[in-house]
Amino acid sequence: MARSLGGRRTVRRSPRRYDIVQPDPERIGLRTRRALVFFLFDLLPLDGETMGSRPLRERKELLQTLLSEAGSPLHYSDHQIGRGRAFYDHACAIRVEGIVSKRIDALYAPGNRGLWLKVKCLNREEFVVVGWTDPEGARGHG
Repeated sequence: MARSLGGRRTVRRSPRRYDIVQPDPERIGLRTRRALVFFLFDLLPLDGETMGSRPLRERKELLQTLLSEAGSPLHYSDHQIGRGRAFYDHACAIRVEGIVSKRIDALYAPGNRGLWLKVKCLNREEFVVVGWTDPEGARGHG
């Protein structure tokens, strides 16, 4: 089972054929009216061809073309070349988990293999803890 670009479940019937199954909104928790948004950042299979042998830049160009008229909930996640720190700061400011940096010229390889880096927003604050106790006669005064 896999997910299509539209978020629908697909059931694999043969090595190259998938049937799309409409999701049951009640079963997948869509009783509330929250909008789901998909940010797509890479394209691995396309029309039966594996795209992993192409560099990320080329795969993203193909993905951008495919999504150019898709509209919501599908969104293309663009490159942020040379603006990594500002992009990370913005991601943390809007309270998302973080960012992933990938080599733009890299071919696809399962797992990390040192080709990408995930940088999480820790959403933390620093505090100084100061304590005070009144002297109980063991310390001298003055």
